[in-house]
Amino acid sequence: MSQVTKRALEASLKKLLLERPLDKITVTDIAEDCGINRMTFYYHFRDIYDLVEWACQEAARRILDGKRTYTTWQEGFRRILDGLIDNRPFILNVYRSVRREQVETFLFQVTHGLLMGVVEELDPIIENHCRALGLEVSGKDVLPMEGEFSQNLIAARLGGQVHTGAGLDEVIPNRPPVMCAGCPHRGLFYTLSKNKCTVLGDIGCYTLGAVAPLAAMDMTLCMGASISAIHGFNKALGEQSQGKTVAVIGDSTFMHSGMTGLANIAYNQSNSTVIILDNSITGMTGHQQNPTTGYNIKGDPAGKIDLEALCRAMGFNRVRVVDPYDLKATDQAVKEELAAREPSVIISRRPCALLKYVKHKAPLKVNTDKCIGCKSCMKIGCPAISMKEGKAHVDNTLCVGCGVCEQMCAFGAFQSTEKEG
Repeated sequence: MSQVTKRALEASLKKLLLERPLDKITVTDIAEDCGINRMTFYYHFRDIYDLVEWACQEAARRILDGKRTYTTWQEGFRRILDGLIDNRPFILNVYRSVRREQVETFLFQVTHGLLMGVVEELDPIIENHCRALGLEVSGKDVLPMEGEFSQNLIAARLGGQVHTGAGLDEVIPNRPPVMCAGCPHRGLFYTLSKNKCTVLGDIGCYTLGAVAPLAAMDMTLCMGASISAIHGFNKALGEQSQGKTVAVIGDSTFMHSGMTGLANIAYNQSNSTVIILDNSITGMTGHQQNPTTGYNIKGDPAGKIDLEALCRAMGFNRVRVVDPYDLKATDQAVKEELAAREPSVIISRRPCALLKYVKHKAPLKVNTDKCIGCKSCMKIGCPAISMKEGKAHVDNTLCVGCGVCEQMCAFGAFQSTEKEG
């Protein structure tokens, strides 16, 4: 039904374009011609230009139907040109009403997708040359013209054994990814969640802050986008966003794609709070060094960039460092910087719990006499904590003694095992 409505709106738009230019057509005009209300239009499209883009994409899809292979791409390309002629009034009207760059970008996407799809389907060039030399050769008569050559596909086509993989007779529960036990990011995201902050995220281990039960990330776009996004949010929304929104970014991501956004905030003075999650390593991709660690990629001593000094040099007066294991101090820092009427940076600093040089405390245990089973400790999503027989339980093979859960428990049920060792 959704596609039927969209096509009806497309037909109404094309009909109206025969009468007047695009910039003289309103959403109301299209809705009335189509026999629907404006809300129905906005349910399907953001605006008229969104409808135009969809109509062009649908036309390209219909025109190229099945004509994307090595033997048919010329026909597909010819159909594109024929389609431009058949829809000449629509195309010309749109071309005159939008920027030339937008039209060229759209045409490039259509033709590039067609041509690259052909180039990447492994044309039988060598095979054809061999046949021209009078040699007997097999190739596309065995392997397909399109798709990925997986191990199983090759095995099946060449007469090898196809492995179907192992299975389980019983259904096991889903196990979503979580931050490691003792991850320094956990305390920060718990604090942001508790303060009901809008969190603009970035790419790294800390993106797991979006996963329940923390659920403390509202947007992740690409590396470095969090800082630019908060600047735009706060400039556009003003008081509606300021004091409630933060950007989070890892130390290594900040170094390669976050500094320009931070300079923009300082230069244009948006009331934005940026939190740099400094875990002293590039965690997500396997513990590579970065310019803030003091070592190069080979592990040799190298220049070390001071994040605090860098932020101050870029024009930030408010720069502070917190230990995310300290929930009270982290909460205070977040509240104070969000309340400030100027740009600010919080550096949440604590080394990754998996670094070899990090010395952990003794694991914690639960005093079952004090635990009332309230599950407050479960709100941080630590894999070392579970519930057994209605009481919290700590897996001492995972616990690193970070103490975050201990601070959350109002009944003092978490205790160190240090003296027991």
